[in-house]
Amino acid sequence: MTTSVRASKHQQNTTRSQQEHEQQQQQQQQQQQQQQQQQQQSTDTNIKEDINGKGNYNFKSFLLIIFAAILIRIILFYQGFDQLFSNRNEITTPLTSFKRLVEGLHLRELGLSAYAGSAYHQPPLVLLLFYPFVNSISIGDNNDNGSFGTLEKSQILFLLIDCLIAIILREIAKQIPKVLPKEMKSISTNSNLPNITAALYLFNPFTIFTCIGMSTINLTNLAIVLSLYYSLKGMIFQSVFSVAMASYLSIYPVILILPCALILKHHFFPPDQTQPVAQNQLPLEQSRQLKQLLEKNERPMLLLFYFRIFIFFILSISSLFYLSFTFLNSWEFIEKSYKFTFFVEDLTPNIGLFWYYFIEVFDHFRNLFLFIFQYHVFIYCIPLAIRLKDHPLFYFWSLCAIIATFKSYPALGDTALHVSLLPLLYQPLKGVKYSFIVIVVAIFVTVLAPILWQMWIYQGTGNANFYYTINLVFTIAQVLLIVDSLSVLLKLDYINKINLKNKLLENNQKLEQSEQQEQEQQQEQQQEPKQTDNQGNSQKIDDNNN
Repeated sequence: MTTSVRASKHQQNTTRSQQEHEQQQQQQQQQQQQQQQQQQQSTDTNIKEDINGKGNYNFKSFLLIIFAAILIRIILFYQGFDQLFSNRNEITTPLTSFKRLVEGLHLRELGLSAYAGSAYHQPPLVLLLFYPFVNSISIGDNNDNGSFGTLEKSQILFLLIDCLIAIILREIAKQIPKVLPKEMKSISTNSNLPNITAALYLFNPFTIFTCIGMSTINLTNLAIVLSLYYSLKGMIFQSVFSVAMASYLSIYPVILILPCALILKHHFFPPDQTQPVAQNQLPLEQSRQLKQLLEKNERPMLLLFYFRIFIFFILSISSLFYLSFTFLNSWEFIEKSYKFTFFVEDLTPNIGLFWYYFIEVFDHFRNLFLFIFQYHVFIYCIPLAIRLKDHPLFYFWSLCAIIATFKSYPALGDTALHVSLLPLLYQPLKGVKYSFIVIVVAIFVTVLAPILWQMWIYQGTGNANFYYTINLVFTIAQVLLIVDSLSVLLKLDYINKINLKNKLLENNQKLEQSEQQEQEQQQEQQQEPKQTDNQGNSQKIDDNNN
């Protein structure tokens, strides 16, 4: 009787476990069906919105943004503000001044070298770009009727560059969720994020000042934005050539080849975002072995991929140098442009840190501090690349901010670029603490810098310390923004790692429990025939005894 009762209980337990297993499978299937239905509904709604013209990321509002930005710039150009802004040392530098470019063009037209004297220090291909406008350019300090008539072609070119950068930033906002889902979650076709990114660039006062002052830093910004766009699109040669063009124009963007390479790597070698134990239903040791095998096979492919990018970059920058040589028939531009940048030969005040320090430093210490100040820009590349390899977009932004802060001849156009990229990082930067302080300091510097310059240079009631103090405050605000953003990202990374470990442990525990239950069921099933045989033998013995 006891054996029969045990057998019946065992059968009941097995049937219960089977029913529970079937119920779990049914629930999983229902969840998958619901997810598929939701995806289909979202795709259907997106298709309907695209057909109706509503779902194209609010393209009509983007056209209004472009129109308003162009109108503001045309009004400022017509009122002659280009004469005011082109003389401001916060907007233009010896390497980006449009007036110095005009002087180089006139020297070239007279048959002299554009680098004769000490006015022009930009690369030769910039001269080639503006050479068709040489006859229409006429800059004078006294212009009562406005300067729109005399600078029409060059003004239109700067307007087009600003609009093109805004369009590219809008396209970048669309591409990031597809290539870098860790950096940005997927956005709907009704999202205003692409338009917000473009509007923040077009209506940023620093961007407007740079455009009206016709600073050629816009060309460098265009090349930098193109490198990010082509990297997200997976176009290797175009991306590398854009980085080479930015490096040719300003030297410092050469470090952007590292984040662009990481973005391209994420495009061609997407990281394993799956959980091998949970999805493949493999034990932990087997999943680790499979992962190691995949990594061993990927390493030589990655090395060849990075080597290919390096070769493309060397070929691109060498081709630009060769074109410059054929245009000038000399290598004079290397000394006048790049050596001039590295050795900081012009100590005209700007919003950077170099000019004041190298006015005060002794000559026999100059080379030492030049090395310290210059390598300060490049020293962060490798550590940040190691730590932010899973966040290449944030890595790209942080290098742009470092360049704008620590380069030898910075301007407001450098700051405008990395500020315009902030909407693309809104998800990892939600917990930034000091955003209010940074915004207030930016307004404070924008207002006080021209006042202190006026007091120092024109009225004689101040000195260089006043103006340099404002520069220090501006630099500290940018450093605070970089450090605060990086600390928030690292905290989020740490929290995500802990959550993943907890999920893996839970999945492993569930798998171990299910394996133990299966083993117990198998053992019980094996013991059932033995018990039935023992029962039959005992019954036969009882019959024989009877």
